[in-house]
Amino acid sequence: MSLRRSARRFAVSLCLAGASLGAMAFGGTSAASAAYIEGGPVNVRSCAPWNLVATPCGLVGSLRNRTTVTMIKWCDAGWVNGRYGSNRWFKVSGSGITGWVHSSYVEGQYWTPYGCS
Repeated sequence: MSLRRSARRFAVSLCLAGASLGAMAFGGTSAASAAYIEGGPVNVRSCAPWNLVATPCGLVGSLRNRTTVTMIKWCDAGWVNGRYGSNRWFKVSGSGITGWVHSSYVEGQYWTPYGCS
């Protein structure tokens, strides 16, 4: 085997190993992982609320327990003590509803881009 081919295979192996470690560090493997609602029904809001009392984030619906959702993006906004305390919110889509859900109700979380709008 040539030195060039050997070096190329080594580089590909390093990239694959890095991608695997990166997926593990973010708590998931890929967007193909199944995220779902745990502890529902959960209110789905029109925005990531900065303050549940002062921020006018209307309810767009609710998602039942074990509903599979697609995670769209995340935002750090208002602090809520759901199943655990956090200020992280996810924009999700499931059962024909799209909106913001507190992170503590989303199981099987995977990497999504940041965005609060």
